[in-house]
Amino acid sequence: NSGYEILGDPAQEGDPYFRAYRFDDESNDQVVEYAKNVGVCTDCYGDGSIVKGLRATVRGVVTDLGDENTPPTIKTSFVGASEVGCNKDTFGIGSEVCFEGNVMDVFCIERETLFDNPTVKTLENPEVHSVHCLIDVESCINSGYEILGDPAQEGDPYFRAYRFDDESNEEFVEYAKTVGVCTDCYGEGTIEKGLRATVRGVVTDLGDESTPPTIKTSFIGSSDIGCGGSTFGVGSKVCIEGNVMDIFCINRETLFDNPTVKTLENPEVHSVHCLIDVESCIDSGYEMLADPTEEGGLYSRAYRFDDEGNEKVVEYAKTVGVCTDCYGNGTIDKGLRITVEGVVTDVGDESTPPTIQTTFIGSSDIGCEESDVGVSVAPPNQITGSGKNLVQLYLIHGGLMLAGWGLLLPSGAIIAKLMKHRPDGWWFKVHRGFQMLGLTLAIAAFVIAVRNFNSTTNHAKIGIVVMALGISQPFNALIRPHNPEAGEEKTTGRKVWELLHRGVGWVAICLAAVTIVMGTVLLPFPDQQTTYQIVYGVVVFLLLVLTGFCMKDKNSA
Repeated sequence: NSGYEILGDPAQEGDPYFRAYRFDDESNDQVVEYAKNVGVCTDCYGDGSIVKGLRATVRGVVTDLGDENTPPTIKTSFVGASEVGCNKDTFGIGSEVCFEGNVMDVFCIERETLFDNPTVKTLENPEVHSVHCLIDVESCINSGYEILGDPAQEGDPYFRAYRFDDESNEEFVEYAKTVGVCTDCYGEGTIEKGLRATVRGVVTDLGDESTPPTIKTSFIGSSDIGCGGSTFGVGSKVCIEGNVMDIFCINRETLFDNPTVKTLENPEVHSVHCLIDVESCIDSGYEMLADPTEEGGLYSRAYRFDDEGNEKVVEYAKTVGVCTDCYGNGTIDKGLRITVEGVVTDVGDESTPPTIQTTFIGSSDIGCEESDVGVSVAPPNQITGSGKNLVQLYLIHGGLMLAGWGLLLPSGAIIAKLMKHRPDGWWFKVHRGFQMLGLTLAIAAFVIAVRNFNSTTNHAKIGIVVMALGISQPFNALIRPHNPEAGEEKTTGRKVWELLHRGVGWVAICLAAVTIVMGTVLLPFPDQQTTYQIVYGVVVFLLLVLTGFCMKDKNSA
């Protein structure tokens, strides 16, 4: 329960051992599992022989620097035999490896010929092995997979380089389904035979004379990536130091907490409070920005975090920032910069930066100069735009809602209220036309909002209620009780329906007015806010003019 530390050997004979690193909670669990596998103890389950003095080789990332009484804390990426050591040239359990080659199921390797082509020897022509047999046939799937090394010279057989562990076997099958042609494939893959892949991982078992070393993969991807390290693609290891920005503020083009500032011009003034306290910002996810390449230039969108990475950003920010939910002794209130290491999982496109799975998030002071990620490469595209033109969508949404809920629907309601004295049901025809057109525009605006905007703001929540009430109106109009003929008395059902229809309509219109006002202050740029507020003021004036005209017409009838 106390946790564990790893001790450094004495600097010279007679000196005490020193406390080098403390393990975090998850690493403590890894130490216990490793010890049970190699040691002699009550709960040990391996064939271990170590009774005393357990030594280990540990690799990890510092998560806390400690103080004069406590050593730095690390999150381990590997805990293994002390024989492995820290020389990266030493091959052993814990060694990081990268390999590119054909992937083959163990079933076909052990039977020595391809199951789908029995005349072909497995280690002579693996390139003719079908993806269908590789990942559709149960015998192949259940046997697991190995990656093969190319022949040393022409005419030699391929050799068995590494065997995948159970989790890696599953990862490979999923990858193959996205790039191959098979019964269970669900991607747009075109590979029918000879599936090659680039694999990165850590050795977990050295194997023996008849079994290759086993690896736990950290990446399985296209063979085009290779292990050279210079090609950017899925699986590339990257490191970047820069500002973190929420996608919400990137898409709206100005900072939500400072609408006069353009997001990619001055991200350093973005508050940590807005970054990790505001629901719209949190839900949108985060990206890393690269600094401008020249003075006065824009910051570019370098990498997007995956879901787990977004959670790590929030947790880190809470420990170093100043915000409502922060729980550390942080002092950063604006312009959060961090150092990030990770692996590319999606290369993105011209409007979306590459997505990365993070392996480390820490202080910007660390930087990437001493990074040990293997490769430190920049994405091919320097994106300096929002990608999704959220500002234009805001304006279209707002314009449609102003026309629908701001002008047409209230106008139809006013005419229904004050113009029933006109002959031949004129009021009803005009009312129905206005409501149908107004609701159509509102539905179009609502669809834009649902597909593109965050639904957690009060504006959005009230807007959803307004739309629900509005859409219900034509449906309850279809079931309205018959209107009595001249001289007949209205039925109770008709009276109840009229009360409901009118009540719902006016409640919706009043709520819509509140929602429109709230929406105008959410626009990114102050001049846009002012413009829409002026336009809405003109709309309200027109409604008052219409009301006055209708009342005068009614009184003169």
